[in-house]
Amino acid sequence: MSNKKEMKGNHKDFIDFEPEIIKFLTDEQHFTTLKYQPIIAALRNKPMTPKEIHELYYNEDSKAYTCSIKSIYRYLEKLEDADLIRVAGYRITEGKRVSENLFLRTAQIFSKKNVNPNHPSAVKKRNMIKENLRVILEETSDSDIKDFEGFKEIIEKWLLFEIQYSREIVKKIPSSERLKDRFSKLDMEFINYLNEFASRILILIEHPDLIAKIQKIFSD
Repeated sequence: MSNKKEMKGNHKDFIDFEPEIIKFLTDEQHFTTLKYQPIIAALRNKPMTPKEIHELYYNEDSKAYTCSIKSIYRYLEKLEDADLIRVAGYRITEGKRVSENLFLRTAQIFSKKNVNPNHPSAVKKRNMIKENLRVILEETSDSDIKDFEGFKEIIEKWLLFEIQYSREIVKKIPSSERLKDRFSKLDMEFINYLNEFASRILILIEHPDLIAKIQKIFSD
């Protein structure tokens, strides 16, 4: 646990909480981050008071707040209940007797929770991908996939490799300063998208045989 004291202008911030590097979210937690995205994004790397968070909801065009400070406290309570943020310390302002709570995310990086690839819902999703992918590729390539069983086998391997490489990327984050610095500046949706794309590039590099097999199916 850290115990930092920061002097900024006419106030002092006392921080006694160090967020995790990465936290894996449930679907419910993920939904909550989307609902309160401005707060989640703002608290990524710096602690803020409720009043500072309220400023995130000020509309320059209308010159008015889109929600009340009372609503901000309600939002913060919901985010605390979801274990997405917490009180990280307090602020003492010169000339004021009452201190203000400072809020911070519980982790620098939020990522979606790993799903067991053998779970029925995961298997069903992969099967749906194969069925729909067949139609898309046949219609756009003007070629029929005659060996559909072989096609499904290749796509199954591809999708499982995606899961494998995505997990390997995430595992490397805590031990890599470059990855920590990069990912801590990105929101969860973009992190997931980036991981999926990087995983596909790794498949191309590590498993060129899969590409050759796909090409053979379309050329036969």
